[in-house]
Amino acid sequence: MSFLTFQIIISLLTGTEVLLLIILTFSNFKNVSIPKGSRGASYNEAIKSIPNFKYMYLAIRAISLHIDPLIPIRFKSNFNIKLKRANYPFGFDSSDIISISFIIAAVLSLSSGFLTHIGFGYSMPGIIFGFITGLIIPIIKVNDGAASRIKTILRTMPPSIEMIALSLRAGMDFLGAMENVASRMKKDNPLKFEFNYMINRMSLGSSRNEVLKDFALKMEAADITRFVSSVILAEKKGSPLSEILEIQSNIMRLKRSQAAEAAATKASLLMFIPLMLIFFSVFLLFLGPFIVKMSAGTLV
Repeated sequence: MSFLTFQIIISLLTGTEVLLLIILTFSNFKNVSIPKGSRGASYNEAIKSIPNFKYMYLAIRAISLHIDPLIPIRFKSNFNIKLKRANYPFGFDSSDIISISFIIAAVLSLSSGFLTHIGFGYSMPGIIFGFITGLIIPIIKVNDGAASRIKTILRTMPPSIEMIALSLRAGMDFLGAMENVASRMKKDNPLKFEFNYMINRMSLGSSRNEVLKDFALKMEAADITRFVSSVILAEKKGSPLSEILEIQSNIMRLKRSQAAEAAATKASLLMFIPLMLIFFSVFLLFLGPFIVKMSAGTLV
């Protein structure tokens, strides 16, 4: 295949993909709705921080309405759990992320196929590599984002719970204590987002127990589930909530220190093999010439 022919094929494929995306977008544009709930909160944050994001979202959402029936239900439900823990980045759901994956896969397959054809004369390996890479990149980013977000929330929970307990002792109610703590957090702290979302729900009439249960189900972390259960149990029994929160804060700190000690012990064990390899290399460096001379019988 000549270079000119390959360029023509790439141009035709690119034009076909662009035309298909335009058709898919505008054929369903009127059926697109703005997300609500937790997705809606993430969408509103993206609207504030990214210029013209609304039009980008509507276009991707219009395409995903065509792709959604093709996604297996089991994969969609499992992936939505990951998205929920990652707080639905930019308000996207599973079908939106899959649509983005296909768009990235199409662009990467064409570009990598073009580059491999120029460099090696073969385009198919580059097309396959680019397509597979484009499909898995958004999924990997969502998984990493969910794990990182949960880790950050668990790290900032103990001091936040302790500050809520101090606010309760100062005479505030639970809602006011949460507002006080959330206002002092950094803007990029995911726990600030979760606190503000819970505050808004409670302000609109949702019960505290319901909001906390939803928070625990969303995070699916043992420490958060234990914290929520303790708060609900304290309310049922009439126990002082500030004391319960201080106990939970101390338990979380203790578990974090134990996890850090376990990680340090594991790291020392993992370092043992590289240290042995370094020792063996140094041993060969100093004694290697003597061993060679002894085997050759030239050692004097």
